Amino acid sequence: MTRSDRPARLRERVSTDREMRLWLTAVREALLSRDHEALVATLDQSLDWLRSQYAAEAPGPAKAIDALKTVRARFAQREFPSLDAVLRAWERASDHEKARAEESDKETPS
Repeated sequence: MTRSDRPARLRERVSTDREMRLWLTAVREALLSRDHEALVATLDQSLDWLRSQYAAEAPGPAKAIDALKTVRARFAQREFPSLDAVLRAWERASDHEKARAEESDKETPS
């Protein structure tokens, strides 16, 4: 439900919904990139935009606002764990597997 003094035309509604999807995509990208500054900024901007364009008390927008607040509470206030150890272990396992394959090739008579 959009916030308006007059009924929104279909074209305006589609444009507003598309813009909301863009804001939600920006939040998702910031979350996936593990960029705290971008995450906080996009959460704040998307919440402001949602409240300015939609009737925040309506069930759909209210759920979206709650979801964005939940994301902020869970992810924007803490450091994400480093994935460096996982990546190093992956590289070691890959190197080990390559070495095993090379050794297996040497043992196999041609």
